[in-house]
Amino acid sequence: MIALTLPRPCSIAAGCVLLLLSACSAPPYAAQPAAAQRMPNPAVQKCLADGWKTEAVMRNGVPIDTWCLNPDTGQRCLAWDYFRGQCKLDIAPASGGKGE
Repeated sequence: MIALTLPRPCSIAAGCVLLLLSACSAPPYAAQPAAAQRMPNPAVQKCLADGWKTEAVMRNGVPIDTWCLNPDTGQRCLAWDYFRGQCKLDIAPASGGKGE
């Protein structure tokens, strides 16, 4: 007759605990931010390069967009509208919600 040796319950429990703990560790790629997070917003960069100021558009305390501001006139455009040329800061803002 062949004798079967079964693992001890403690060894099984310890193995399960180690397996569970290793599953909860962060993956190795989580330490590095994504490339898109490191790349600056080109619309904001254009606004700053043209000599204007920027300000975050906040909703419920969360930044959702960026204003491009002319501090001399108080005019402002959403940064992407300014980037696309849909809103100008050196002239009176157009109606329709593009500038304010």
